[in-house]
Amino acid sequence: MSTGTSLGAPALDVQTFNATGTYTKPAGVLKVRVQAWGGGGSGGKPDAVGGGGGGGGGAYVDVILEAADVSATEAITIAAAAAAVTAADTDGNAGGSCTFGSLVTAFGGGGGAANTTAGGAGGGGGGGSAVGVTPTGIDTGTGGEPAGSAGGATGAVGVANAGDGGAGGGGGHATAPGNGGEGFNGGGGGGGGSLATAGGVGGLAFRGGGGGGGGADDNAAGGAAGASTHGGAGGAGGGGTTTGSAGTAPGGGGGGGGGDATPSDSGAGAVGRIIVTSW
Repeated sequence: MSTGTSLGAPALDVQTFNATGTYTKPAGVLKVRVQAWGGGGSGGKPDAVGGGGGGGGGAYVDVILEAADVSATEAITIAAAAAAVTAADTDGNAGGSCTFGSLVTAFGGGGGAANTTAGGAGGGGGGGSAVGVTPTGIDTGTGGEPAGSAGGATGAVGVANAGDGGAGGGGGHATAPGNGGEGFNGGGGGGGGSLATAGGVGGLAFRGGGGGGGGADDNAAGGAAGASTHGGAGGAGGGGTTTGSAGTAPGGGGGGGGGDATPSDSGAGAVGRIIVTSW
C-alpha cells in the first residue's frame, strides 16, 4: 500500500549568497524558490545646518520557478553596498539590485537627500520592479514601483505600502521631520532630516529592508533606525558630529548624516542577499 512518500525524491537544497557567485542546480529537482533582497540606500550628508535624510530599504522578492526553466548554473549578482557619503551637501547613493540570472531581480532603496535649509528627505524604499527614488530636497522620496508610495511633503510622514511597492521617505523639516513610511515586501522609507529636533524615524518593513533614520543638527539626536521582521534593519541617523549608522544586511538603509560646522558622514546602505531553495 502506498504511504504517500515519494521514494528517491531529491533532498531539499539551500544555497545562500551574501556575495556574487554561481548557483548550481542539483540533479533531479522539480522546483526552485528564489528569495532576494535588494541593497539599502545610503543616507545623505548635510552641510553646516540641518541633517541628511535616511536611505530607503531594499525590496524583497519571492519567486518559485519550474526547475526546467532554470539553467544548470545561474549567475548570482549581489551589488556592492551603497557607499556612505563623505562630501558635504551630497545626496546618498541608491542601493544596488540583486539578480538571479535574468529570471529574478530585487531592487534597492533610494538614497537620502542632503539637506537644504532644514533637513533632507528620506529615500524611497525599493519596490518589486524599480529602485526607490533618491530625492533632491525636502520631499518627493517616492517608493519604487509597482505602485510605489508617495514620499512625504515637507515634514510629512512617507506613505506606507502594503504590497510589493516601496514605501515613501519622510519629508525633511526644521522642527518636525516626517518618519519613513512602512513597507511590506517593499523597503521602508528613510526618515526625514531635521534642524532643531530629532531626525525622522526610518520606516519599518515586514520582508524588505528597514529605512535609515534621518540626521539632525548638533542641537538634537538623529532619528531611530527602522526595523524589519525578515530583512535587515536601517541605520540610525547622525546628530551633529555623530556619523550616521550603516544599515544591516540584507537591505537595510543607512542613516542620514548630522549637520554641524563640520558635518558628519552618512551611514552606508547594506548589501542584499539571495537564498535559493531547490527540491
